Amino acid sequence: MIFIVLHEGIIVKALSGFYYVKWENKIIQCRARGKFKKDNIKPVVGDKVEFALISPTEGVIETIKERKNCLVRPSVANIDQLCLVFSAMDPIPDYLLMDRLTVLAGKNSLEVIICITKMDLIDKTFLDNIAQRFKDTGYTIIGISNKTLEGLEELKEKLKGKITTLSGPSGAGKSSLINNINPQFKLAVSSVSEKTKRGKHTTTFCQLLEVMENSFVVDTPGFTSLELTDFDVYELDKYFPEFIPFSNCRFTSCLHQKEEGCNIKSAVEKGLINPERYNSYLMLLEEIRENNQK
Repeated sequence: MIFIVLHEGIIVKALSGFYYVKWENKIIQCRARGKFKKDNIKPVVGDKVEFALISPTEGVIETIKERKNCLVRPSVANIDQLCLVFSAMDPIPDYLLMDRLTVLAGKNSLEVIICITKMDLIDKTFLDNIAQRFKDTGYTIIGISNKTLEGLEELKEKLKGKITTLSGPSGAGKSSLINNINPQFKLAVSSVSEKTKRGKHTTTFCQLLEVMENSFVVDTPGFTSLELTDFDVYELDKYFPEFIPFSNCRFTSCLHQKEEGCNIKSAVEKGLINPERYNSYLMLLEEIRENNQK
């Protein structure tokens, strides 16, 4: 009888049908067993797996450990927190995209860090306005300069011992941020188009980087849109944390639109909830409703 020795590791990169698994201090290039495709299961970055060696540097993934979560876009598993990286300017923040991402984080029970880069190019009151927008959400707001390294140590403290996915639009400085945390990676840095004021994609595949000991970040391709699928209209307000203290409305089915006795609308009118966040809620609610009718 032949016994197969299985080793445990974590997928740190997926590219062209190969999965690169960190095992001890090595990276093993693996293929996945055909059974995964048959069962409609695809290994993703962040998966904890068992694999068998077929050579000193190659292996075959035999099993995928149970995931605690799995994001769809970007496709990563077992994430602890979501770090949104948006620039103060060039490109200016897309607040609706920011709110979509925080909703996605809430859906997956992830902590949220919001990093605003290029703070050396703008007045410090800009960060105060961001903090006011997300007042009472519990999110961590950090101002970052990839030139002066302002805020870098604060961010490193938040990353320790965690698996964090960095998400946000191209040109916001994600690759520069990773390079400053750990210069050994030397990731390509994007420029911003003068015509569109948007960044050019430099990250073309998803990878997990060990930026500090037992501290990983997922560098993901930049994107500019994110559909909210598999959402119910009645759960959306749970992912706006500042709504929760005011969610005891007259009607249990209240969607906080035009209903009478809505405590959340009243809180907006009293200045207790940021009106821009409330407007984002209404837009995302309508999008979820439309998606559910397709």
